[in-house]
Amino acid sequence: MSDKTTHIEDSDETLISSGVKSSLTEDSAEQSSNLSESGNRLKNRFELLESIGSGGMGTVYKAIDKRDIEAGNSSFIAIKIINDQYKNDPELLKALHNEARKTQSLAHPNIITVYDFDRDQDTVFMTMEFIDGTSLDNIIKANPNGMPIADALNIISKMCQALIYAHSQHLIHSDFKPSNVLISNDNQVKVFDFGIARLTSMTISRSFDPGVLGGLTPSYASLEMLNRETPSPRDDTYALACITYELLSGHHPFNRKSADIAQKNNLKPAKIKSLNNKQWNTLKRALSFNKKENIQDINTFLQGITLSKKRSPYIIPTIALFSIALTAFIFNYVYLNTQQSTDKNQEKSKQAISDTIAKPASNPQQALKQAATEITKEAGAIKIWTAKNKYKVGEQLQLNFTVDRAIYVRIASINSLGKVVALFPNPYQTQSYCKPGTVYQIPPKNTEFTLDIGEPRGEDMIIALGSSNPIPDHALNINQTGKIMDSKLRASLIQSLITYTVN
Repeated sequence: MSDKTTHIEDSDETLISSGVKSSLTEDSAEQSSNLSESGNRLKNRFELLESIGSGGMGTVYKAIDKRDIEAGNSSFIAIKIINDQYKNDPELLKALHNEARKTQSLAHPNIITVYDFDRDQDTVFMTMEFIDGTSLDNIIKANPNGMPIADALNIISKMCQALIYAHSQHLIHSDFKPSNVLISNDNQVKVFDFGIARLTSMTISRSFDPGVLGGLTPSYASLEMLNRETPSPRDDTYALACITYELLSGHHPFNRKSADIAQKNNLKPAKIKSLNNKQWNTLKRALSFNKKENIQDINTFLQGITLSKKRSPYIIPTIALFSIALTAFIFNYVYLNTQQSTDKNQEKSKQAISDTIAKPASNPQQALKQAATEITKEAGAIKIWTAKNKYKVGEQLQLNFTVDRAIYVRIASINSLGKVVALFPNPYQTQSYCKPGTVYQIPPKNTEFTLDIGEPRGEDMIIALGSSNPIPDHALNINQTGKIMDSKLRASLIQSLITYTVN
């Protein structure tokens, strides 16, 4: 195997057909009107169809991309045209560009995708995913007495997942509020404007510091934000707690007073009757102005408000196993940690690896048939295939797969003796979030290593798992029949299975 490593080539984000009509910020500002010569087209590529919202940063349009139309994709996108106050200040524009680039790195089903940051002559704009639905502030207004707790907790859970992921990527939203959360017509929850909204109300100045907190919404700003402290996950936790209270009660916990005023007046939120004691104590702590008792991170809040005992997959170091076999996929196990890990965590990871290797099946052929008939699916599909269905020892395996929508994917092989080995993600393909319209190949193209077929002979299978949420490590705890040991997890995943023969 060569030391050269190459990740799979991802195509541009697939544009998701969706949209929203609502004000995207609480402040209004003058709309930029310096479009290209056609009046409704940018870079002779993006056609602006209608304005769907405006705010302190700019105006958002529903649009289409001519290149997508030519390729047979009729989906809409959203384009935010940046206001003149930004584009006329080079340093402010540079800061906004840097924040947009950071946001582009976020790949999560509950975060609106930012595709690009560009300009057409004097017009500066961002292209983004387009959501068909409404903003969360409209949902709150439509439920003046609060939402049913099950519906509210579903939205809260998805917002938590978006924030936990962003924080794991070292990005703080800094202006989290209901108008920055969109609910699509098919009930998807999407958060947007990560790290960008804090630039919204900055003074136009050559000497401004883009790291200093500038834009915020007082009724959702933490006491630390109001005191101009360094942005931290606590800022988003406080804002999330305010939104949670609104969803469950229909009104703001402090009557829309800012945190400093609420603290000065000793305001206390009224208890929400639909919450049990643990849930209420969690929400009350998240709203507390006392640093010794308040909740500092989203994961703790999520566990308490939903009564979940599971930790977030973004907090636990991610384990990915990858092997290169000279004999029947016998690989060298390699760890992929998304965060720095201690020696203790590494030892736990080794134990988790050993737990995923199942005992040999007594009747492999019967086990394969049983596994194929017991597959249950979430909505969606993963298509996997190999170059052929029969291999000789010494030949090389190439695996391809596609997905019909954006989902997280894990793939493992199970040989004829029931040994389980993870194939994807791996050290050469570290991103498990996959997009439709892309053919993924294992090993990735243009790499010098191979997957060599070896002993034992018999029938091997490859199982692919998919989900709209990150797939935990223990999903690869598969028994000799190819069944995921965790029955609840098994029922929630998309699963696809193929077999091939080793002669």
